[in-house]
Amino acid sequence: MSMRGISIRPRRGLRCVVRVHGRRCPISSVALLAQSSTGAATAALAGRTMAFLDYFAGVFTLLSLTAVVVCGLVATDRLVLSPRLRVAMQSVHRAGAVGALGFLGIHIAVKVIERHTAVQNAVVPFTGRVALAVSLGTLAADLLVLIMATGVFRGRFAGCRRPWLWRVLHSTAYACWPIALVHGLAAGRQAHVWVLWGYGLCAALVALALLVRGLSYLGHRRSLGRRRRGVKAYRPASARPAALAALSTPSARPVTSTRRHCLGGRVRGAGGAPSAVRTERRSGRAAQARRGAAAPAVPAGPTEEHRVNDAPLELPEVGWMGSARLTAGLDRHQRLDLAAHTRTHQPLRQLDREGLLALADAVALPGRGGAGFPFARKARAALVAADRTGAPPVIVVNGAEGEPASAKDKMLLTRVPHLVLDGACLAAVAFGAEEIVIAVTAGSPGEVSVPAALAERELPCQARTLCLPERFVSGESGALIRGVNGLPVVPAPLKSRAADGGTGGVRRRPTLLSNAETWAQLAVAARLGPDAHAAVGTAAEGGTVLLTVHQPSGDPLVVEVPAGIRLGLVLDACGLRPGAGVLVGGYHGAWLPSADAVDAPLSRAGLADRGGTLGAGAIVALPDDTCPLGEVAQVAAWLAAESAGQCGPCKRGLPAAAEALALLAAGAAEPSVLENARSALGAAQGGGACSHPDGTARFVLTALDVFAEDVDAHLAGPGCGRPVRGALPLPRANGARLEVDWSRCAGHGLCAVLAPDLVRLGPHGYPASTALPVASWQEHGARRAVSQCPALALRLRHRG
Repeated sequence: MSMRGISIRPRRGLRCVVRVHGRRCPISSVALLAQSSTGAATAALAGRTMAFLDYFAGVFTLLSLTAVVVCGLVATDRLVLSPRLRVAMQSVHRAGAVGALGFLGIHIAVKVIERHTAVQNAVVPFTGRVALAVSLGTLAADLLVLIMATGVFRGRFAGCRRPWLWRVLHSTAYACWPIALVHGLAAGRQAHVWVLWGYGLCAALVALALLVRGLSYLGHRRSLGRRRRGVKAYRPASARPAALAALSTPSARPVTSTRRHCLGGRVRGAGGAPSAVRTERRSGRAAQARRGAAAPAVPAGPTEEHRVNDAPLELPEVGWMGSARLTAGLDRHQRLDLAAHTRTHQPLRQLDREGLLALADAVALPGRGGAGFPFARKARAALVAADRTGAPPVIVVNGAEGEPASAKDKMLLTRVPHLVLDGACLAAVAFGAEEIVIAVTAGSPGEVSVPAALAERELPCQARTLCLPERFVSGESGALIRGVNGLPVVPAPLKSRAADGGTGGVRRRPTLLSNAETWAQLAVAARLGPDAHAAVGTAAEGGTVLLTVHQPSGDPLVVEVPAGIRLGLVLDACGLRPGAGVLVGGYHGAWLPSADAVDAPLSRAGLADRGGTLGAGAIVALPDDTCPLGEVAQVAAWLAAESAGQCGPCKRGLPAAAEALALLAAGAAEPSVLENARSALGAAQGGGACSHPDGTARFVLTALDVFAEDVDAHLAGPGCGRPVRGALPLPRANGARLEVDWSRCAGHGLCAVLAPDLVRLGPHGYPASTALPVASWQEHGARRAVSQCPALALRLRHRG
C-alpha cells in the first residue's frame, strides 16, 4: 500500500516495513492505522517519530551526559567561577542528569520495540549473543542509573560513617562517559561526518573541564601548603618544676553553690512601712506532708502529683509583698479549685456593658501582656465592630507564654485559673460574647488545669481550651488568632486589629484579646471597685503587678507587688543583687544599669523615663561572674531562630545581628562588627510584620549601652575573661541544627549561597560557626546546603 510518499509492505509475523519518502522505517504493526485517511496520517506521524527517535535519542543521551560531566567538573572551580555561578552550574548539572536519564529511557524503549535488542540485553551487559559495542552501551546505561541514584541520595551519605563511599560511587561517571562515547561510535549504522565532529567536540569539552578541575585542585593544594608551612613539630622544652607546681596549686577561692530564700524576709514596701515578703511553693507529696491535709491540684486523683503526658506538673513558686490580690489563698492551697476560690474571694458582681467599660476607665487597666494597650479602648473597638457587623464578639485569653524568663501567666492558669475565668466570663456576659477561647502552651500545666476549671463552673457561653506550640512568637496576638482559626501559628503577614474582626479576628468576628493577668486584674477590680483597687499602687497606675524574678540557682519566682514599688526592694526581698545589670521586661524588654535599677519604679511610666519597659514583667539580675556579652549573644541567637522568617528584618536583620554578637563575644573582633550589629538592628526596628524585631533590637541595643566597658574589652582583646554561665534562662534546645565538619570542609562557600539566611562566611571563606540552630523556615535552605556541599561537610541533626 502506498499513500503520499508512504509505502507499507507487510512482512511475516507482526512486523512490517514502512518507507517514508524512500527511507526504511520498521515499526510495530500496532501503529498501522492505514484503513482511513486519518489512520494513514497517524501512521505517517508515528513512522517519522520512530525514525527520529531511532536516530537521535542516543545522540541526545550522549550530549546530555557530556553536559553533565562538564558541569560537574567545572562546578568545583574556584579560579574563575563565583560561588553563585557554581551553584548555577550544579543546577545545570542536575537538570542535565535528569534529561540524560530521560533520553536514555527513550533510546532503550525504541531499540526494544524495534527488536534490535532484548529487554535482558538492555539491562544486563555482556549477556546473550550481542555485539560488544551494544554491551558497552548497556554498561554505560547501568552506570548512569547508579550515578543518578547516588546524586539523589547524596545528603544521606553526609551523615553516614563512610562519606567517602559517595565520591567513589559518583566517580563512576568518569568511566560512564567514555564507554558511552565508544558505544555511540561503534554500535549501529555508520556515523555521519557531523556526528563525528560533534563527538570530537564533546571530547574536547570534557578534556577542557578536566584541565580546569586539575588546575583548581592544584591551586587549592598550593594554598594549603602555604598555610601549613609555618606549622612544624618541635620538641617540648625542659620541665619547669616551679611552673608545674603553680598550675597544680588549688584555687584560693573555692567554688560553692548557695541558694538564697526570701521566706520570712522583711523589706519596706512602697509606702515605706515594713512588710513581710511571703512565698509559698506547694508541689507534690512533700507539699502535702507540710500542709498535713490533701488539697489536690486538679480534680484528677487522690494525690497532688499530677501529670501532663506522664510528666509531673511544675507549679511556679509564688510570693507577694504587701496585700495579696491575685495570689490570695495560695498560702493555704496549692491550687484554688472552685470551692477554694469561692471561699477566698468575695462574690463577683455582674456588670452590664456600660458598667464594665466605666470600671475599666476608672481603674485605668492597661494590658499586662507587653504592649500595655488600655483595656477599655480595646473593648470599645471590639464593641463598635460588633455593632457595625451584627456579629457577637469573641473573648480570647492569651496564656501562651513563650517568654523563657516569665512564668506569671503559667502561674495564674495553673494555680488560680478561676480568677482568670472570672474576668473572661464577666466580659462575655456584659458584651454578649459568642465564645471564650483560652490559649495555653502545649505541654504546660495549664493544659490540664484550665479544662478542669471549665468543667467545674457554669459558663455564660461556649468555652474551649486551645494548645499552641511552645515558641516565642506563639503568644503574639496575630499568631494566636491564626492558631485559633486553624492556620499556622505565625504572625500574620499583614497587620490587622483583632478588635475589628475580618482577617484579624476569630472566624472574622470582632475579638477582644488580652493576656491572662489582664483578665485576672479585671476580676479583682470588679470585686473591689475603683476606690479600693486604687488603695495600692500609684495615682496613675493603681493596683498590683505580677513579676517573674529569675533566680540563677533556682526556679523563677512569681511575685505580686504594688505598682510603682522600687525595683531594688523587690530584688532585696528575693535575695538578689543588681549585679552587672538588670533586665526588666523580658527578652523584648530593656537593660538597666545597676545604679539606675535600684531606684527604678516598677510602673510603665516610671520605667519609660529611664529608657526601660515593664513588658512581660520578667526581671533578671545578671551576676557579676558571667560574661554579659556571651549571655546576650546566646539569647540573640535564640530570638533569631524563634522568628517566623516572614519579613526582611527576621530573615536577614536578626541573624546578622546575632552573628555579629557571637563574634564580639568571642573576643578580638573588628570594630566594624559592632557597627554591623547596630546597623542591622537599627534597620530591623519598625520594619517587621510583628513586634519581634523591635523587641529584639531593644534588648540587644540597651545591652550594648549598659555593658559598654565589656564591649570595649572584647574589642581590644580576647574578652572579659569570664565564662558564660547561662544566667539568662533559655529553653532546652530542640529542633534542627546545622553542623560543619572541619575535617571535610574545603571552603567552597556554596552553603552561604544556598542558605544565605543561615550560613555566614568568615574572612577566609569558611563558615563562621561550626553549629547553627535551624528554624523551621530555614530547613529548606539547610537541606539544600547539605545536599549540594561538594565536600559533604554539612550535617542536619534534629534534637529533642
